[in-house]
Amino acid sequence: RNIRDDKDSWEYGLHVSLPLDYNSIKIKQIAQKKFLLSKIQYQNSKENEKIFYQNILNKVKFLKIKIKNNEEVKTTYDNLITQVNDLYQNGLKTIEDLTILKNTKKSKMQEILIDELSIKLELLKLHKR
Repeated sequence: RNIRDDKDSWEYGLHVSLPLDYNSIKIKQIAQKKFLLSKIQYQNSKENEKIFYQNILNKVKFLKIKIKNNEEVKTTYDNLITQVNDLYQNGLKTIEDLTILKNTKKSKMQEILIDELSIKLELLKLHKR
């Protein structure tokens, strides 16, 4: 209470405090967006890795089936070569017929080796990552 000139008077004051940085909400929103973006990127990369892994497994399965089929074909060619060799010995087939069958069998054996190497390459891709 102040007394001036014998009159009663009252003085009131107001104190206001404002932050200097009005962008704090915006900075917080940006940080949240960056966090959500990194979370989405992580999920995408995780899904991409699963797809990559599944593709490698599918290729390996396919190559194993192909090897199995080529081994069965090779066995068939072994039987054919035996039969054609007997026919050649009796003069019913030519040496060219026998040579063609032997070369075809060799090519199937090479395909098996190539497919086995392809399996190793696919598995190496997995280990490389």
